[in-house]
Amino acid sequence: MEGQMKLTIHGSERIFDRTKMVVRDVLSIISSNAVVELGSHGGCEYLLFYSPPDNRTKIAVVTDGRTHLVSIWESDYFLPTGLKSVNKENKRKAMHLCREFMFKRFAEAKTTRSEIQLAANTKQP
Repeated sequence: MEGQMKLTIHGSERIFDRTKMVVRDVLSIISSNAVVELGSHGGCEYLLFYSPPDNRTKIAVVTDGRTHLVSIWESDYFLPTGLKSVNKENKRKAMHLCREFMFKRFAEAKTTRSEIQLAANTKQP
């Protein structure tokens, strides 16, 4: 995805109402494609993602092209006809993708901190 995903007012409200996650983390998971694509309908994509602080999967409703987050739904909400179902397999896959994403982000942050520490400990001639 190019550029930063934008929030609709409704999307922002739903992140706060329906998850314990911070906005940045929701957008990072979506933009990193750590989601299960359920399909598209009516100009929107439906993406299943795992919310670690909630210990549950959620559905992100985003515009086609993933330029705007429109809403966050609970995973048991009724989906438009023709989309993949939210079943145990897809929930497990969403959890796995989220954990992989988080591990990678943690490893990158740890490496960056180590590089900063190394640079700080290196004496200049």
